[in-house]
Amino acid sequence: KPLSLNIYFRVSNLLNAKNIIGVYTATGSPIDDGYLATAEGQTSIDQVANQGGNVQAYLDAYSWSVRNPGNYTLPRRLFVGAAFQF
Repeated sequence: KPLSLNIYFRVSNLLNAKNIIGVYTATGSPIDDGYLATAEGQTSIDQVANQGGNVQAYLDAYSWSVRNPGNYTLPRRLFVGAAFQF
């Protein structure tokens, strides 16, 4: 039986596109759930400001918490492999 070697290289999402596959229902956006635009959201921002907190830090932290990586396809991935048959 002959020996064979199969070497492969595969690229997934070659252009590293951020394809949107999920959105928040209230806004239709993959990065904003709309909470901060509501009355409750404005109240929480006002509370941070009244307590002497950093409002921009609060907004940044909230933004990080609603960024769901599941709303996008996977980034570029490279696969290298070999199969040896004998």
